[in-house]
Amino acid sequence: MKYPNDETGVIAPGMSAIVYVNFNATSLSDFDDELLIVTEDSSFKVQLQGRREHPILTLPDVLGIDFVG
Repeated sequence: MKYPNDETGVIAPGMSAIVYVNFNATSLSDFDDELLIVTEDSSFKVQLQGRREHPILTLPDVLGIDFVG
């Protein structure tokens, strides 16, 4: 998390913070998670999703299959 003044601490009303989320998957699965934001009055969740493009399999119209025996 990066605060406006590069220090850690509380974010005052009207201020902002930047949160960097790095997705580094250990498998080819899709991932769903959440980031919990806590305020003085309440808390809320930000949904996170890690997705990749699914592979596309292309095959020729005719397949030559030989029997090896």
